[in-house]
Amino acid sequence: MLAGITGLPFAEDLEDLIDTLAQKLGLGMGSLRAELTRHIEDIAPGMSAKILRGIMNDIVGVDIAAKTGLGNFFPGTDMLLAGADQFRASMDILGPAAGFLSGAFGMAANIAAYPFSSTKTLEDIARESPIVFLRMMGDVYAYTSSGAVVDRRGYVVSPDMDAGAVIARVLGFYPERAAAQYDVIRIATRETDYQKQMVAAFRQAWLKATLRGDTERAQEVMDAVRSWHESTRGTALDIPPGRFAVGNTRALREANMSASERTLRASPLAAQDSVRRLMDAMTE
Repeated sequence: MLAGITGLPFAEDLEDLIDTLAQKLGLGMGSLRAELTRHIEDIAPGMSAKILRGIMNDIVGVDIAAKTGLGNFFPGTDMLLAGADQFRASMDILGPAAGFLSGAFGMAANIAAYPFSSTKTLEDIARESPIVFLRMMGDVYAYTSSGAVVDRRGYVVSPDMDAGAVIARVLGFYPERAAAQYDVIRIATRETDYQKQMVAAFRQAWLKATLRGDTERAQEVMDAVRSWHESTRGTALDIPPGRFAVGNTRALREANMSASERTLRASPLAAQDSVRRLMDAMTE
């Protein structure tokens, strides 16, 4: 009722474990929650959010699940997933004291930089604070000033901002529409990070074989990409062979450059002259 099946004991731990095993074994599944959502929608359209996150969110319009779900029993269970934030996972493992100290140091640095910064505002300091009350007040100010629910960068998360959203945030809850979008983003990011990891792994294997002149091994990698494409076609994990081959051409061209040439090419246009002079001075 309050948090759905993903709020049950050990649900998030098992989700992270299953997703990690699927990724390490190279299976065609990037997110267990995404798969559950698709299957539920096939059977009962429109019910996936209610089953996974509880029905109270829709009724009251705020993210009840975040406060009533049990979350991870074992911290850091997501640290081996593709694209994982290792620092955040480490802070989870070290516990709330470490997380608070990290946030406190960050806030102190922001306060010290504020008088000399043209980009940092008091709103930014409040919204990044480890103190819950300051974060809530910073969020409320940002919402009311923008006329929408916005993230810390000022980007709109949900245009549905009213007095209810403000009151909910003052009480420590996030608006349901914003929380639901963050949940979707988290699931989608888990799948797309896995897809990017697989592309990088296939490309590295192909480049290594090609640079060594091992055409047979390079062909095996391409065959593996086609097999992956057939098994994941139509999903977020798909790697179209044609697009992969085009990327290989660019990657091979860069791989044959020197390290300094690759660095120069990746530098912003405005910085390339300065970087080139530095390289000339340091490598002559």
